[in-house]
Amino acid sequence: MPSAPALVPACDAEEPLLAESSDRFSMFPIRYPQIWEFYKKAVASFWTAEEVDLSADARHWDSALSPDERHFISHVLAFFAASDGIVLENLASRFMSDVQVAEARAFYGFQIAIENIHSEMYSLLLETYIRDGAEKDRLFRAIETVPAVRRKADWAMRWIDGGERFAERLVAFACVEGIFFSGSFCAIFWLKKRGLMPGLTFSNELISRDEGLHCDFACLLYDLLRGKLDEGRVREIVADAVDIEREFVCDALPVALVGMNGGLMSQYIEFVADRLLMALGHKKMYNVANPFDWMELISLQGKTNFFEKRVGDYQKASVMSSLNGGAAANHEQFYIFLLIPEAMPPNSRAAAGQIFGIHAAAMAAPPAISSTATNSSCARLPSAPAARRRAPAAVSFPSSPRPSALSTLAGPSRRLDVAAAGHQKLMGSLTSNEGLRFGVVVARFNEVVTNLLLQGALETFERYSVKAENITVVSVPGSFEVPITAQKLGKSGKFDAILCIGAVIRGDTTHYDAVANSAASGVLNAGLSAGIPCVFGVLTCEDMDQALNRAGGKAGNKGAEAALTAIEMASLFRHHLG
Repeated sequence: MPSAPALVPACDAEEPLLAESSDRFSMFPIRYPQIWEFYKKAVASFWTAEEVDLSADARHWDSALSPDERHFISHVLAFFAASDGIVLENLASRFMSDVQVAEARAFYGFQIAIENIHSEMYSLLLETYIRDGAEKDRLFRAIETVPAVRRKADWAMRWIDGGERFAERLVAFACVEGIFFSGSFCAIFWLKKRGLMPGLTFSNELISRDEGLHCDFACLLYDLLRGKLDEGRVREIVADAVDIEREFVCDALPVALVGMNGGLMSQYIEFVADRLLMALGHKKMYNVANPFDWMELISLQGKTNFFEKRVGDYQKASVMSSLNGGAAANHEQFYIFLLIPEAMPPNSRAAAGQIFGIHAAAMAAPPAISSTATNSSCARLPSAPAARRRAPAAVSFPSSPRPSALSTLAGPSRRLDVAAAGHQKLMGSLTSNEGLRFGVVVARFNEVVTNLLLQGALETFERYSVKAENITVVSVPGSFEVPITAQKLGKSGKFDAILCIGAVIRGDTTHYDAVANSAASGVLNAGLSAGIPCVFGVLTCEDMDQALNRAGGKAGNKGAEAALTAIEMASLFRHHLG
Protein backbone atom coordinates (compact mmCIF):
# COMPACT_ATOMS: atom_id res chain seq x y z
CA MET A 1 0.00 0.00 0.00
CA PRO A 2 1.30 3.50 -0.71
CA SER A 3 2.28 5.74 2.14
CA ALA A 4 0.17 8.76 3.01
CA PRO A 5 0.62 11.37 0.29
CA ALA A 6 2.36 14.63 1.02
CA LEU A 7 0.47 17.86 1.57
CA VAL A 8 -1.27 19.27 -1.46
CA PRO A 9 1.07 21.65 -3.33
CA ALA A 10 -0.06 25.26 -3.17
CA CYS A 11 -0.53 25.48 -6.94
CA ASP A 12 -2.98 22.55 -6.84
CA ALA A 13 -5.18 24.37 -4.35
CA GLU A 14 -5.86 27.03 -7.00
CA GLU A 15 -6.99 24.59 -9.70
CA PRO A 16 -10.78 24.65 -10.36
CA LEU A 17 -10.74 20.91 -11.12
CA LEU A 18 -9.21 20.22 -7.72
CA ALA A 19 -11.01 22.79 -5.56
CA GLU A 20 -13.53 21.36 -3.09
CA SER A 21 -17.13 22.31 -3.81
CA SER A 22 -20.52 21.08 -2.68
CA ASP A 23 -21.41 20.88 -6.38
CA ARG A 24 -19.32 17.73 -6.67
CA PHE A 25 -22.09 15.70 -5.03
CA SER A 26 -24.62 16.40 -7.78
CA MET A 27 -24.04 15.25 -11.35
CA PHE A 28 -26.35 17.72 -13.07
CA PRO A 29 -26.22 20.37 -14.37
CA ILE A 30 -23.25 19.32 -16.47
CA ARG A 31 -20.46 21.89 -16.08
CA TYR A 32 -17.79 20.19 -18.17
CA PRO A 33 -19.42 18.78 -21.34
CA GLN A 34 -16.09 17.50 -22.69
CA ILE A 35 -15.46 15.47 -19.55
CA TRP A 36 -19.04 14.19 -19.55
CA GLU A 37 -18.66 13.06 -23.15
CA PHE A 38 -15.61 11.01 -22.18
CA TYR A 39 -17.61 9.39 -19.39
CA LYS A 40 -20.38 8.48 -21.82
CA LYS A 41 -17.81 7.05 -24.25
CA ALA A 42 -16.46 4.89 -21.45
CA VAL A 43 -19.94 3.63 -20.60
CA ALA A 44 -20.68 2.96 -24.28
CA SER A 45 -17.53 0.87 -24.56
CA PHE A 46 -18.24 -1.43 -21.62
CA TRP A 47 -17.50 -5.13 -22.06
CA THR A 48 -16.95 -8.18 -19.85
CA ALA A 49 -14.38 -10.95 -19.79
CA GLU A 50 -17.08 -13.49 -20.62
CA GLU A 51 -17.39 -12.00 -24.11
CA VAL A 52 -13.90 -13.21 -25.08
CA ASP A 53 -13.70 -16.73 -26.51
CA LEU A 54 -10.49 -18.49 -25.44
CA SER A 55 -11.36 -21.90 -26.86
CA ALA A 56 -8.81 -21.74 -29.69
CA ASP A 57 -6.06 -20.14 -27.63
CA ALA A 58 -5.13 -23.20 -25.60
CA ARG A 59 -4.63 -25.16 -28.82
CA HIS A 60 -2.46 -22.41 -30.33
CA TRP A 61 -0.50 -22.15 -27.08
CA ASP A 62 0.38 -25.83 -27.16
CA SER A 63 0.94 -26.36 -30.88
CA ALA A 64 1.50 -23.07 -32.72
CA LEU A 65 3.76 -21.05 -30.41
CA SER A 66 7.45 -21.56 -29.81
CA PRO A 67 8.86 -21.71 -26.25
CA ASP A 68 10.24 -18.17 -26.73
CA GLU A 69 6.83 -16.90 -27.79
CA ARG A 70 5.16 -18.54 -24.80
CA HIS A 71 7.78 -17.00 -22.50
CA PHE A 72 7.21 -13.55 -23.98
CA ILE A 73 3.41 -13.69 -23.81
CA SER A 74 3.29 -15.04 -20.27
CA HIS A 75 5.59 -12.29 -18.98
CA VAL A 76 3.74 -9.56 -20.84
CA LEU A 77 0.48 -10.79 -19.29
CA ALA A 78 2.17 -10.84 -15.90
CA PHE A 79 3.11 -7.19 -16.33
CA PHE A 80 -0.38 -6.26 -17.50
CA ALA A 81 -2.01 -8.04 -14.56
CA ALA A 82 0.22 -6.19 -12.11
CA SER A 83 0.04 -2.81 -13.84
CA ASP A 84 -3.75 -2.68 -13.79
CA GLY A 85 -3.58 -3.13 -10.03
CA ILE A 86 -1.24 -0.14 -9.82
CA VAL A 87 -3.53 1.98 -11.98
CA LEU A 88 -6.43 1.00 -9.72
CA GLU A 89 -4.40 1.96 -6.66
CA ASN A 90 -3.67 5.38 -8.10
CA LEU A 91 -7.29 5.99 -9.06
CA ALA A 92 -8.71 4.90 -5.71
CA SER A 93 -6.14 6.47 -3.40
CA ARG A 94 -5.13 9.63 -5.28
CA PHE A 95 -7.03 10.78 -8.35
CA MET A 96 -10.53 10.17 -6.96
CA SER A 97 -9.53 12.28 -3.95
CA ASP A 98 -7.67 14.91 -5.96
CA VAL A 99 -10.34 15.72 -8.54
CA GLN A 100 -13.46 17.43 -7.23
CA VAL A 101 -15.48 17.66 -10.46
CA ALA A 102 -18.45 15.28 -10.58
CA GLU A 103 -18.08 14.51 -14.28
CA ALA A 104 -14.41 13.53 -13.86
CA ARG A 105 -15.20 11.44 -10.80
CA ALA A 106 -17.83 9.63 -12.85
CA PHE A 107 -15.19 8.80 -15.46
CA TYR A 108 -12.69 7.64 -12.85
CA GLY A 109 -15.35 5.54 -11.14
CA PHE A 110 -16.11 3.80 -14.41
CA GLN A 111 -12.41 3.45 -15.17
CA ILE A 112 -12.00 1.59 -11.88
CA ALA A 113 -14.71 -0.83 -13.01
CA ILE A 114 -13.15 -1.44 -16.42
CA GLU A 115 -9.63 -1.79 -14.97
CA ASN A 116 -11.02 -4.55 -12.78
CA ILE A 117 -12.31 -6.25 -15.93
CA HIS A 118 -8.86 -5.89 -17.51
CA SER A 119 -7.30 -7.46 -14.45
CA GLU A 120 -9.81 -10.31 -14.55
CA MET A 121 -9.14 -10.81 -18.26
CA TYR A 122 -5.37 -11.02 -17.80
CA SER A 123 -5.81 -13.42 -14.91
CA LEU A 124 -8.09 -15.62 -17.03
CA LEU A 125 -5.52 -15.62 -19.82
CA LEU A 126 -2.77 -16.71 -17.43
CA GLU A 127 -5.07 -19.35 -15.94
CA THR A 128 -5.80 -20.66 -19.43
CA TYR A 129 -2.23 -20.74 -20.70
CA ILE A 130 -0.11 -21.60 -17.66
CA ARG A 131 -0.80 -25.04 -16.21
CA ASP A 132 2.15 -25.34 -13.85
CA GLY A 133 1.02 -24.09 -10.44
CA ALA A 134 4.40 -22.77 -9.30
CA GLU A 135 4.98 -20.88 -12.55
CA LYS A 136 1.48 -19.45 -12.43
CA ASP A 137 2.04 -18.23 -8.87
CA ARG A 138 5.35 -16.63 -9.89
CA LEU A 139 3.69 -14.75 -12.73
CA PHE A 140 0.80 -13.57 -10.58
CA ARG A 141 3.41 -12.08 -8.22
CA ALA A 142 5.47 -10.59 -11.04
CA ILE A 143 6.17 -7.33 -9.23
CA GLU A 144 8.16 -9.33 -6.68
CA THR A 145 9.50 -12.13 -8.88
CA VAL A 146 10.20 -10.64 -12.33
CA PRO A 147 12.84 -7.85 -12.32
CA ALA A 148 11.75 -6.43 -15.68
CA VAL A 149 8.22 -5.98 -14.36
CA ARG A 150 9.44 -4.63 -11.02
CA ARG A 151 11.22 -1.65 -12.58
CA LYS A 152 8.13 -0.53 -14.45
CA ALA A 153 6.00 -1.02 -11.35
CA ASP A 154 8.43 0.93 -9.16
CA TRP A 155 8.35 3.88 -11.56
CA ALA A 156 4.55 3.97 -11.53
CA MET A 157 4.29 3.52 -7.75
CA ARG A 158 6.58 6.46 -7.06
CA TRP A 159 3.95 8.79 -8.52
CA ILE A 160 1.34 7.43 -6.12
CA ASP A 161 3.57 7.74 -3.07
CA GLY A 162 5.12 11.13 -3.87
CA GLY A 163 4.04 14.67 -3.19
CA GLU A 164 4.35 15.96 -6.73
CA ARG A 165 1.75 18.33 -8.04
CA PHE A 166 -1.30 16.87 -9.77
CA ALA A 167 -0.15 17.93 -13.25
CA GLU A 168 3.04 15.87 -12.90
CA ARG A 169 1.21 12.81 -11.65
CA LEU A 170 -1.38 13.17 -14.42
CA VAL A 171 1.33 13.22 -17.10
CA ALA A 172 3.11 10.29 -15.45
CA PHE A 173 0.03 8.06 -15.50
CA ALA A 174 -0.71 9.12 -19.06
CA CYS A 175 2.74 7.67 -19.75
CA VAL A 176 1.85 4.49 -17.87
CA GLU A 177 -1.28 3.92 -19.95
CA GLY A 178 0.05 5.41 -23.18
CA ILE A 179 3.73 4.39 -23.29
CA PHE A 180 4.23 1.53 -20.82
CA PHE A 181 1.56 -0.52 -22.59
CA SER A 182 2.49 0.42 -26.16
CA GLY A 183 5.26 -2.07 -26.88
CA SER A 184 3.40 -5.01 -25.40
CA PHE A 185 0.15 -4.13 -27.17
CA CYS A 186 2.07 -3.88 -30.43
CA ALA A 187 3.75 -7.27 -29.92
CA ILE A 188 0.41 -8.96 -29.26
CA PHE A 189 -1.05 -7.44 -32.41
CA TRP A 190 1.94 -8.85 -34.26
CA LEU A 191 0.59 -12.26 -33.28
CA LYS A 192 -2.79 -11.24 -34.68
CA LYS A 193 -1.20 -10.53 -38.06
CA ARG A 194 -0.02 -14.13 -38.00
CA GLY A 195 -3.50 -15.43 -37.20
CA LEU A 196 -2.53 -16.66 -33.73
CA MET A 197 -4.28 -16.54 -30.35
CA PRO A 198 -7.66 -15.03 -31.34
CA GLY A 199 -8.88 -14.69 -27.76
CA LEU A 200 -5.72 -12.94 -26.62
CA THR A 201 -5.66 -10.60 -29.60
CA PHE A 202 -9.35 -9.73 -29.34
CA SER A 203 -9.04 -8.95 -25.64
CA ASN A 204 -5.95 -6.91 -26.51
CA GLU A 205 -8.03 -4.97 -29.03
CA LEU A 206 -10.64 -4.16 -26.40
CA ILE A 207 -8.13 -3.30 -23.69
CA SER A 208 -5.91 -1.17 -25.93
CA ARG A 209 -9.05 0.73 -26.92
CA ASP A 210 -9.89 1.32 -23.26
CA GLU A 211 -6.36 2.38 -22.33
CA GLY A 212 -6.36 4.76 -25.28
CA LEU A 213 -9.47 6.42 -23.92
CA HIS A 214 -7.96 6.64 -20.44
CA CYS A 215 -4.82 8.23 -21.84
CA ASP A 216 -6.89 10.69 -23.89
CA PHE A 217 -8.85 11.58 -20.77
CA ALA A 218 -5.64 12.39 -18.92
CA CYS A 219 -4.66 14.68 -21.79
CA LEU A 220 -8.06 16.38 -21.63
CA LEU A 221 -7.76 17.04 -17.89
CA TYR A 222 -4.23 18.31 -18.39
CA ASP A 223 -5.50 20.73 -21.03
CA LEU A 224 -8.10 22.02 -18.54
CA LEU A 225 -5.50 22.73 -15.85
CA ARG A 226 -4.51 26.35 -15.36
CA GLY A 227 -1.04 25.53 -14.07
CA LYS A 228 0.65 23.34 -16.66
CA LEU A 229 4.17 21.98 -16.51
CA ASP A 230 6.98 23.59 -18.44
CA GLU A 231 8.19 21.88 -21.61
CA GLY A 232 11.34 20.56 -19.99
CA ARG A 233 9.54 18.81 -17.14
CA VAL A 234 7.04 17.09 -19.43
CA ARG A 235 9.85 15.90 -21.69
CA GLU A 236 11.76 14.61 -18.69
CA ILE A 237 8.83 12.48 -17.51
CA VAL A 238 8.09 11.17 -21.01
CA ALA A 239 11.75 10.41 -21.78
CA ASP A 240 12.07 8.48 -18.52
CA ALA A 241 9.02 6.38 -19.41
CA VAL A 242 10.33 5.76 -22.94
CA ASP A 243 13.68 4.53 -21.60
CA ILE A 244 11.98 2.09 -19.25
CA GLU A 245 9.58 0.77 -21.90
CA ARG A 246 12.38 0.48 -24.44
CA GLU A 247 14.44 -1.55 -21.98
CA PHE A 248 11.45 -3.76 -21.18
CA VAL A 249 10.53 -4.80 -24.73
CA CYS A 250 13.95 -4.56 -26.36
CA ASP A 251 16.31 -5.88 -23.67
CA ALA A 252 14.70 -7.43 -20.58
CA LEU A 253 11.90 -9.15 -22.53
CA PRO A 254 13.02 -8.71 -26.15
CA VAL A 255 10.37 -8.69 -28.84
CA ALA A 256 12.80 -10.71 -30.93
CA LEU A 257 11.28 -13.65 -29.04
CA VAL A 258 8.14 -13.24 -31.16
CA GLY A 259 9.99 -12.45 -34.36
CA MET A 260 9.83 -8.64 -34.21
CA ASN A 261 12.67 -6.22 -34.90
CA GLY A 262 13.91 -4.60 -31.69
CA GLY A 263 15.15 -1.47 -33.45
CA LEU A 264 11.79 -0.88 -35.08
CA MET A 265 10.02 -1.50 -31.77
CA SER A 266 12.23 1.14 -30.13
CA GLN A 267 11.26 3.55 -32.90
CA TYR A 268 7.59 2.69 -32.42
CA ILE A 269 7.77 3.52 -28.71
CA GLU A 270 9.34 6.89 -29.56
CA PHE A 271 6.58 7.47 -32.12
CA VAL A 272 3.91 6.78 -29.49
CA ALA A 273 5.70 9.13 -27.07
CA ASP A 274 5.67 11.92 -29.66
CA ARG A 275 1.94 11.42 -30.16
CA LEU A 276 1.43 11.71 -26.40
CA LEU A 277 3.54 14.88 -26.24
CA MET A 278 1.46 16.46 -28.97
CA ALA A 279 -1.77 15.44 -27.23
CA LEU A 280 -0.45 17.18 -24.12
CA GLY A 281 0.15 20.34 -26.15
CA HIS A 282 3.92 20.01 -26.47
CA LYS A 283 6.34 19.55 -29.35
CA LYS A 284 7.60 16.20 -30.58
CA MET A 285 10.85 15.02 -29.05
CA TYR A 286 11.90 12.11 -31.26
CA ASN A 287 10.46 13.07 -34.68
CA VAL A 288 10.26 9.52 -35.99
CA ALA A 289 7.75 7.85 -38.30
CA ASN A 290 5.54 4.93 -37.34
CA PRO A 291 7.51 1.83 -38.44
CA PHE A 292 4.48 -0.44 -38.08
CA ASP A 293 1.80 0.89 -40.43
CA TRP A 294 -0.49 -2.00 -39.50
CA MET A 295 -0.71 -0.59 -35.97
CA GLU A 296 -2.85 2.20 -37.39
CA LEU A 297 -5.63 -0.39 -37.39
CA ILE A 298 -5.89 -0.24 -33.63
CA SER A 299 -4.69 3.37 -33.54
CA LEU A 300 -3.01 3.13 -30.17
CA GLN A 301 -1.45 6.52 -30.75
CA GLY A 302 -4.62 8.18 -32.03
CA LYS A 303 -6.76 6.21 -29.60
CA THR A 304 -9.09 4.09 -31.57
CA ASN A 305 -11.89 5.79 -33.49
CA PHE A 306 -12.26 8.51 -30.91
CA PHE A 307 -14.73 5.91 -29.89
CA GLU A 308 -17.37 6.44 -32.51
CA LYS A 309 -17.03 2.73 -33.20
CA ARG A 310 -14.37 0.06 -32.83
CA VAL A 311 -13.72 -3.02 -34.88
CA GLY A 312 -14.96 -5.36 -32.16
CA ASP A 313 -18.06 -3.15 -31.86
CA TYR A 314 -19.12 -3.78 -28.29
CA GLN A 315 -20.14 -0.15 -27.83
CA LYS A 316 -23.53 0.38 -26.31
CA ALA A 317 -25.47 2.20 -29.00
CA SER A 318 -28.10 3.90 -26.89
CA VAL A 319 -25.49 5.47 -24.63
CA MET A 320 -23.67 7.24 -27.44
CA SER A 321 -26.90 8.36 -29.06
CA SER A 322 -27.76 10.16 -25.81
CA LEU A 323 -25.01 12.75 -26.19
CA ASN A 324 -26.33 16.12 -27.26
CA GLY A 325 -24.18 19.06 -26.35
CA GLY A 326 -23.19 17.43 -23.10
CA ALA A 327 -26.76 16.93 -21.91
CA ALA A 328 -28.70 13.70 -21.60
CA ALA A 329 -31.17 13.12 -24.43
CA ASN A 330 -33.03 10.13 -25.81
CA HIS A 331 -31.44 6.90 -24.58
CA GLU A 332 -33.32 4.55 -26.91
CA GLN A 333 -31.68 2.79 -29.84
CA PHE A 334 -34.20 2.68 -32.59
CA TYR A 335 -34.73 2.24 -36.28
CA ILE A 336 -37.02 4.49 -38.24
CA PHE A 337 -38.19 4.47 -41.81
CA LEU A 338 -37.82 7.49 -44.06
CA LEU A 339 -40.56 7.88 -46.60
CA ILE A 340 -38.70 9.30 -49.58
CA PRO A 341 -40.86 11.28 -52.04
CA GLU A 342 -40.90 10.03 -55.64
CA ALA A 343 -39.86 13.40 -56.97
CA MET A 344 -36.78 13.76 -54.79
CA PRO A 345 -33.68 13.45 -57.01
CA PRO A 346 -31.12 10.74 -56.21
CA ASN A 347 -28.50 13.18 -54.89
CA SER A 348 -31.03 14.69 -52.49
CA ARG A 349 -32.11 11.25 -51.29
CA ALA A 350 -28.46 10.40 -50.67
CA ALA A 351 -27.98 13.65 -48.77
CA ALA A 352 -31.03 12.87 -46.66
CA GLY A 353 -29.54 9.52 -45.80
CA GLN A 354 -26.22 11.09 -44.87
CA ILE A 355 -27.95 13.31 -42.32
CA PHE A 356 -28.54 10.13 -40.37
CA GLY A 357 -25.07 8.77 -40.91
CA ILE A 358 -26.16 6.00 -43.28
CA HIS A 359 -23.39 4.48 -45.32
CA ALA A 360 -25.91 3.00 -47.72
CA ALA A 361 -29.54 3.68 -48.45
CA ALA A 362 -30.86 0.42 -49.81
CA MET A 363 -34.15 1.76 -51.05
CA ALA A 364 -35.73 -1.07 -53.02
CA ALA A 365 -39.51 -0.98 -52.73
CA PRO A 366 -40.62 -2.96 -49.67
CA PRO A 367 -42.96 -5.92 -49.79
CA ALA A 368 -46.38 -5.61 -48.23
CA ILE A 369 -46.22 -6.26 -44.51
CA SER A 370 -49.26 -7.73 -42.84
CA SER A 371 -50.81 -5.71 -40.09
CA THR A 372 -51.56 -8.96 -38.33
CA ALA A 373 -47.94 -10.05 -38.12
CA THR A 374 -47.31 -11.83 -34.87
CA ASN A 375 -43.52 -12.03 -34.96
CA SER A 376 -42.32 -9.45 -32.48
CA SER A 377 -39.38 -8.58 -34.70
CA CYS A 378 -41.69 -7.54 -37.57
CA ALA A 379 -43.20 -4.08 -37.75
CA ARG A 380 -46.46 -2.68 -39.01
CA LEU A 381 -45.40 0.46 -40.81
CA PRO A 382 -47.48 3.62 -40.40
CA SER A 383 -49.88 3.92 -43.30
CA ALA A 384 -48.90 6.22 -46.15
CA PRO A 385 -50.29 6.80 -49.63
CA ALA A 386 -48.81 4.27 -52.02
CA ALA A 387 -47.69 7.00 -54.38
CA ARG A 388 -45.57 8.56 -51.65
CA ARG A 389 -44.11 5.39 -50.22
CA ARG A 390 -40.73 5.07 -51.80
CA ALA A 391 -38.22 2.49 -50.67
CA PRO A 392 -38.05 2.78 -46.89
CA ALA A 393 -34.38 3.08 -46.04
CA ALA A 394 -33.63 1.40 -42.75
CA VAL A 395 -31.93 4.18 -40.87
CA SER A 396 -29.94 2.90 -37.93
CA PHE A 397 -27.89 4.49 -35.24
CA PRO A 398 -25.64 1.55 -34.32
CA SER A 399 -23.27 3.52 -32.14
CA SER A 400 -22.17 6.65 -33.91
CA PRO A 401 -23.30 9.69 -31.94
CA ARG A 402 -25.36 11.86 -34.28
CA PRO A 403 -27.99 13.43 -32.02
CA SER A 404 -27.73 16.88 -33.57
CA ALA A 405 -29.08 15.70 -36.93
CA LEU A 406 -31.91 13.84 -35.26
CA SER A 407 -32.83 16.77 -33.04
CA THR A 408 -32.87 19.02 -36.12
CA LEU A 409 -35.67 16.94 -37.62
CA ALA A 410 -37.48 16.32 -34.37
CA GLY A 411 -37.41 19.95 -33.26
CA PRO A 412 -35.37 21.45 -30.44
CA SER A 413 -37.53 20.27 -27.57
CA ARG A 414 -39.46 17.35 -29.00
CA ARG A 415 -38.57 13.83 -27.83
CA LEU A 416 -39.28 11.03 -30.29
CA ASP A 417 -41.01 8.26 -28.36
CA VAL A 418 -40.87 5.27 -30.68
CA ALA A 419 -42.29 2.86 -28.11
CA ALA A 420 -45.45 4.96 -27.82
CA ALA A 421 -45.98 5.31 -31.56
CA GLY A 422 -48.12 2.20 -31.78
CA HIS A 423 -45.98 0.23 -34.20
CA GLN A 424 -43.42 -2.48 -33.86
CA LYS A 425 -39.82 -2.34 -35.02
CA LEU A 426 -38.14 -3.95 -38.00
CA MET A 427 -34.43 -4.32 -37.60
CA GLY A 428 -31.59 -6.39 -38.89
CA SER A 429 -29.36 -8.45 -36.65
CA LEU A 430 -25.59 -8.58 -36.36
CA THR A 431 -25.73 -12.17 -35.17
CA SER A 432 -28.38 -13.80 -37.39
CA ASN A 433 -26.04 -13.90 -40.37
CA GLU A 434 -25.86 -17.62 -41.15
CA GLY A 435 -25.48 -18.09 -44.89
CA LEU A 436 -25.42 -14.39 -45.74
CA ARG A 437 -23.22 -13.65 -48.75
CA PHE A 438 -21.36 -10.40 -49.32
CA GLY A 439 -19.67 -8.82 -52.29
CA VAL A 440 -16.97 -6.25 -51.55
CA VAL A 441 -15.92 -3.82 -54.28
CA VAL A 442 -12.68 -2.03 -53.38
CA ALA A 443 -10.95 0.73 -55.37
CA ARG A 444 -7.18 0.54 -55.75
CA PHE A 445 -6.72 4.31 -56.12
CA ASN A 446 -5.39 5.69 -52.81
CA GLU A 447 -4.55 2.09 -51.99
CA VAL A 448 -2.79 2.91 -48.71
CA VAL A 449 -6.21 4.02 -47.43
CA THR A 450 -8.47 1.49 -49.13
CA ASN A 451 -6.33 -1.45 -47.97
CA LEU A 452 -6.87 -0.34 -44.37
CA LEU A 453 -10.60 0.04 -44.97
CA LEU A 454 -10.75 -3.41 -46.55
CA GLN A 455 -8.84 -4.98 -43.68
CA GLY A 456 -11.19 -3.36 -41.17
CA ALA A 457 -14.19 -4.68 -43.11
CA LEU A 458 -12.83 -8.23 -43.42
CA GLU A 459 -11.91 -8.35 -39.73
CA THR A 460 -15.43 -7.24 -38.85
CA PHE A 461 -16.97 -9.91 -41.08
CA GLU A 462 -14.76 -12.48 -39.35
CA ARG A 463 -15.64 -11.13 -35.91
CA TYR A 464 -19.34 -11.58 -36.65
CA SER A 465 -18.86 -15.13 -37.96
CA VAL A 466 -19.35 -14.43 -41.65
CA LYS A 467 -17.55 -17.28 -43.37
CA ALA A 468 -14.67 -16.39 -45.69
CA GLU A 469 -16.18 -18.45 -48.50
CA ASN A 470 -19.27 -16.21 -48.36
CA ILE A 471 -17.23 -13.09 -49.11
CA THR A 472 -16.13 -12.12 -52.61
CA VAL A 473 -13.70 -9.19 -52.98
CA VAL A 474 -13.54 -7.47 -56.36
CA SER A 475 -10.76 -4.95 -57.03
CA VAL A 476 -11.36 -2.05 -59.44
CA PRO A 477 -9.10 0.84 -60.53
CA GLY A 478 -10.85 3.69 -58.71
CA SER A 479 -13.96 4.89 -56.91
CA PHE A 480 -15.61 5.93 -60.19
CA GLU A 481 -15.68 2.28 -61.24
CA VAL A 482 -17.14 1.06 -57.94
CA PRO A 483 -20.89 1.69 -58.59
CA ILE A 484 -21.19 -0.16 -61.91
CA THR A 485 -19.30 -3.12 -60.46
CA ALA A 486 -21.56 -3.09 -57.40
CA GLN A 487 -24.62 -3.04 -59.65
CA LYS A 488 -23.32 -5.99 -61.66
CA LEU A 489 -22.66 -8.01 -58.49
CA GLY A 490 -26.04 -7.04 -57.05
CA LYS A 491 -27.93 -8.19 -60.12
CA SER A 492 -26.09 -11.51 -60.22
CA GLY A 493 -28.34 -12.88 -57.47
CA LYS A 494 -25.33 -14.30 -55.65
CA PHE A 495 -25.15 -11.78 -52.81
CA ASP A 496 -27.27 -10.44 -49.96
CA ALA A 497 -25.42 -7.12 -49.76
CA ILE A 498 -22.63 -5.29 -51.54
CA LEU A 499 -20.02 -3.26 -49.64
CA CYS A 500 -18.38 -0.47 -51.65
CA ILE A 501 -14.95 0.75 -50.50
CA GLY A 502 -12.94 3.62 -51.91
CA ALA A 503 -11.19 6.87 -51.03
CA VAL A 504 -11.63 10.15 -52.87
CA ILE A 505 -9.26 12.88 -51.69
CA ARG A 506 -9.59 16.51 -52.79
CA GLY A 507 -6.93 17.84 -55.13
CA ASP A 508 -6.39 21.13 -56.94
CA THR A 509 -9.13 20.62 -59.53
CA THR A 510 -12.87 19.94 -59.54
CA HIS A 511 -12.21 16.27 -60.32
CA TYR A 512 -12.85 15.48 -56.64
CA ASP A 513 -16.42 16.79 -56.73
CA ALA A 514 -17.27 14.87 -59.88
CA VAL A 515 -15.91 11.56 -58.59
CA ALA A 516 -17.32 11.97 -55.07
CA ASN A 517 -20.80 12.82 -56.32
CA SER A 518 -20.75 10.07 -58.93
CA ALA A 519 -19.64 7.51 -56.36
CA ALA A 520 -22.33 8.50 -53.85
CA SER A 521 -25.22 8.62 -56.30
CA GLY A 522 -23.89 5.63 -58.21
CA VAL A 523 -23.78 3.35 -55.17
CA LEU A 524 -27.28 4.48 -54.20
CA ASN A 525 -28.62 3.75 -57.67
CA ALA A 526 -26.81 0.40 -57.74
CA GLY A 527 -28.77 -0.64 -54.68
CA LEU A 528 -32.04 0.64 -56.10
CA SER A 529 -31.43 -1.17 -59.37
CA ALA A 530 -30.25 -4.46 -57.86
CA GLY A 531 -32.81 -4.52 -55.06
CA ILE A 532 -30.27 -5.35 -52.36
CA PRO A 533 -28.34 -3.14 -49.91
CA CYS A 534 -25.30 -1.47 -51.46
CA VAL A 535 -23.38 0.03 -48.56
CA PHE A 536 -21.44 3.24 -49.12
CA GLY A 537 -17.98 2.87 -47.62
CA VAL A 538 -16.24 5.38 -49.88
CA LEU A 539 -14.34 8.08 -48.01
CA THR A 540 -14.59 11.63 -49.36
CA CYS A 541 -11.87 13.61 -47.60
CA GLU A 542 -10.04 16.90 -47.85
CA ASP A 543 -6.54 15.43 -47.44
CA MET A 544 -4.63 12.22 -46.80
CA ASP A 545 -4.43 12.76 -43.02
CA GLN A 546 -8.20 13.03 -42.84
CA ALA A 547 -8.53 9.83 -44.86
CA LEU A 548 -6.06 7.88 -42.71
CA ASN A 549 -7.86 9.05 -39.59
CA ARG A 550 -10.99 7.40 -40.98
CA ALA A 551 -9.17 4.26 -42.03
CA GLY A 552 -8.16 3.17 -38.55
CA GLY A 553 -7.05 6.45 -37.01
CA LYS A 554 -8.73 8.65 -34.44
CA ALA A 555 -12.02 8.78 -36.37
CA GLY A 556 -12.29 5.00 -36.53
CA ASN A 557 -12.19 2.53 -39.38
CA LYS A 558 -15.07 3.33 -41.69
CA GLY A 559 -14.53 0.07 -43.53
CA ALA A 560 -15.35 -1.75 -40.31
CA GLU A 561 -18.41 0.44 -39.78
CA ALA A 562 -19.60 -0.16 -43.33
CA ALA A 563 -19.22 -3.92 -42.87
CA LEU A 564 -21.45 -3.75 -39.79
CA THR A 565 -24.03 -1.84 -41.81
CA ALA A 566 -23.82 -4.47 -44.56
CA ILE A 567 -24.39 -7.32 -42.09
CA GLU A 568 -27.33 -5.58 -40.47
CA MET A 569 -28.96 -4.58 -43.75
CA ALA A 570 -28.46 -8.02 -45.30
CA SER A 571 -30.10 -9.56 -42.24
CA LEU A 572 -32.97 -7.08 -42.42
CA PHE A 573 -33.67 -7.86 -46.07
CA ARG A 574 -33.20 -11.63 -45.69
CA HIS A 575 -35.33 -12.10 -42.58
CA HIS A 576 -37.92 -9.31 -42.74
CA LEU A 577 -38.10 -7.66 -46.16
CA GLY A 578 -37.27 -10.55 -48.47
